[in-house]
Amino acid sequence: MNKVFETPILLLLFNRPEETALLWEKIKEIKPKNLYIAADGPRPQNQDDQKNCATTRKIITEGINWDCKLHFLFRDENLGCGVAIQSAISWFFEQAPEGIILEDDCLPHEDFFDFCEKLLERYRNEKKVFMISGSCTPGNFQMTTSDDYLFTYVPSAWGWATWRRSWNKYDFGLAELDNFEKEKIIVDLFPQKKHQQYWLNFFHEIKNKKINNWDYQLAFTSFKERGLCIRPKNNLVQNLGTTTINGKIKSIQTTSPLRINKHPIEVAENKQADEAIMKELTAPLHQLKFILKKIGIFYILKNIHKNL
Repeated sequence: MNKVFETPILLLLFNRPEETALLWEKIKEIKPKNLYIAADGPRPQNQDDQKNCATTRKIITEGINWDCKLHFLFRDENLGCGVAIQSAISWFFEQAPEGIILEDDCLPHEDFFDFCEKLLERYRNEKKVFMISGSCTPGNFQMTTSDDYLFTYVPSAWGWATWRRSWNKYDFGLAELDNFEKEKIIVDLFPQKKHQQYWLNFFHEIKNKKINNWDYQLAFTSFKERGLCIRPKNNLVQNLGTTTINGKIKSIQTTSPLRINKHPIEVAENKQADEAIMKELTAPLHQLKFILKKIGIFYILKNIHKNL
């Protein structure tokens, strides 16, 4: 890709220089014309954060050799995952009407950028489409058409794109949760009770400030609007784990090339795809990981494994 990339891109950073360096190499390949960079500040009294946050920012601010408009939002204090990311995306869409969002642990395939750019334009005025994801459906799901993407109700924010029109409806504090339940929206979207309860449990945890996050609120807003998420037939974004093997990052997913040749005829949910996604999300192993994360054991075990 030799031409300058026109669609605005937001990079969300914190304290992961190794992952950021890999992401930055991908960004340099496409040469974005408008690049927005937001970084949360180091946690108090955390010496590793002080060093890693500074190193991460240095990686991004060096090595630009193309015509690029840079916009920075560097925090001096640590706001935490929820507020830092939510406020950064809001800052981004105050200036850009549409764009691509990448966290520092997301490594996109080159085709991800073209995929997002083309579909941002195609569905710009289609209010049924809420966002575009770089993540495909689970590996056990097989598309029955030759379309290059499909629509689901379940969104994924591991490398994604959207419009200001969608983000302006974002409900960080879940102020509309009571109405959402009264209107039985979750029942309309997901026929299985265990799938309904999966989401409602998370929403109540966030409402009661037991979870500090931002992406479940994105799902809530999308559900509330009955919005559709575009998902590619091939995975276009790797999610990088913090676990390392022999000093190198262990990649959790793989990506494949994808150029759009065939669009779906109808803008409508693929029910089988949503069912496959929810089956994976409600699997016992996935639920166990969430419980361990919540009580902090997951990160302790990862650090132990990292140092073996």
